[in-house]
Amino acid sequence: KDAKPKIPPKASRSKAPTSGPSMARLTTILRERFGTVLRGWALYLDPLRKGQCSRGEFAAACRKLGFHGGDCQLFWTTIRPDGNNAALKFCELDPEEAENVDCFETLLWESVNFNLDAAWEHIDPGHKMMATEAEFTKGAKAMGFTGNCKLLFKGLDISGLGRLARTDFEYVRRLSTHLAHLGNASGAQVEEFRDWVYEEYGCAIDFIQDMNLGG
Repeated sequence: KDAKPKIPPKASRSKAPTSGPSMARLTTILRERFGTVLRGWALYLDPLRKGQCSRGEFAAACRKLGFHGGDCQLFWTTIRPDGNNAALKFCELDPEEAENVDCFETLLWESVNFNLDAAWEHIDPGHKMMATEAEFTKGAKAMGFTGNCKLLFKGLDISGLGRLARTDFEYVRRLSTHLAHLGNASGAQVEEFRDWVYEEYGCAIDFIQDMNLGG
């Protein structure tokens, strides 16, 4: 049998104190302007949908939001007190909201083996390539999601029009903490990894438990 591919571990979250007065200023602005921190992150800090934000991009985004250079520096050092300049992940900016996303991702592994097409079938059975909040909520709950559907929908609804496009739903892949170490892996590479999980373990939940990816 061919050698097993290296399994990407779940990305570790920053141990930095991301709460407190300084970070609250930033997350509060994002939440007030965009409804959720995730939507603000996608529009300003990760507009290219890479799933991460460099220090330079972070500073530029903060300035666009009306903060000064000193504020940008304070925000970054609050998240990274050790001076680490590695690209920022959403889970470091708002761990609480990110936990809701992570719960949904874990559900996708358990229910559809992280096959986003299969998950979308639950959300958009009529193949409109678009889903309202009610349709998204119904589909997510049908798969077994017990988290905050409204918060997740509003975060993924980048346009803010109250309709989630199939292309917007794809952002879940970039937000993945389980697949974060695949970097800029193509969809085909992710599908190959997903197929390997199914072949080796039979179902994704066994893989998650075996690799201790459940958080």
